[in-house]
Amino acid sequence: MALAGGLFGVDVIAAIGIGIKVVWTPEELAWASALATRPIKWFEDGAEAEAFFLRVSGLEGLATPGGELAASGVVAEGGRYRLAADPAGALVGAPPMASLMAAASAPVHLACGTRDHLTSVEQLRRFDPGATELPGLGHNAHVEDPERTWGFVAQTLG
Repeated sequence: MALAGGLFGVDVIAAIGIGIKVVWTPEELAWASALATRPIKWFEDGAEAEAFFLRVSGLEGLATPGGELAASGVVAEGGRYRLAADPAGALVGAPPMASLMAAASAPVHLACGTRDHLTSVEQLRRFDPGATELPGLGHNAHVEDPERTWGFVAQTLG
């Protein structure tokens, strides 16, 4: 979204956002803020850390500990394991969608899975009247069905 607004000097022909959470309650924002200040959770076992990563990322059941995706979410330090993400990342909070859409100099196309529990096509249509639902997919549509997700991207860009 930021690239579509030319904020980084990049020429963009279109932007596609899949599964962007656009409605945040005060409780969700408070939870994210609290999450950012929690101490790092350490694991003695890499597989346990990977399972935790998959659970908190909404990828449980879509990938397995020991796989490349699970391993990408964990780092080892001093014989222990933790999530690779910085907890302060939760401070990003709600994206300023109205500002991002207003600044976009390229077309923006939004989509979500019909089983996405974090956003809905109705919420996305506030920002993109042509927002699309991806049948049968959830929040991590790109992981659940990469080919179908890429098919949506290719069709959208024509």
